[in-house]
Amino acid sequence: MNPTDILFQSISNLTGGLITDLTTAIVGVVVLAFIGMGIDLLISVIQTSMCRDRLSGNVYKANHALQKAKASGSQVAIDIASARYRSALSKFGRGAKEDDC
Repeated sequence: MNPTDILFQSISNLTGGLITDLTTAIVGVVVLAFIGMGIDLLISVIQTSMCRDRLSGNVYKANHALQKAKASGSQVAIDIASARYRSALSKFGRGAKEDDC
């Protein structure tokens, strides 16, 4: 027999079943902890997905502005739009972070 089982059985006999109740409570706390971790993981996945969508939208807008600037022919507008596009692209390449969204 397992020494841990012998110890728990002897303590259970001495305390009148209190250990069984505590074991149930500990199992309940562990189950609630796993549920909490699962919910946190789901929230993180959803938030990251939404942030990636927003960042890709920013890249699309910056690219569209760059194309419009190239069509206008103004070198200053092209430089500004190009800088904004590179900035949006670098933020998208770094990945979704709190300060970018």
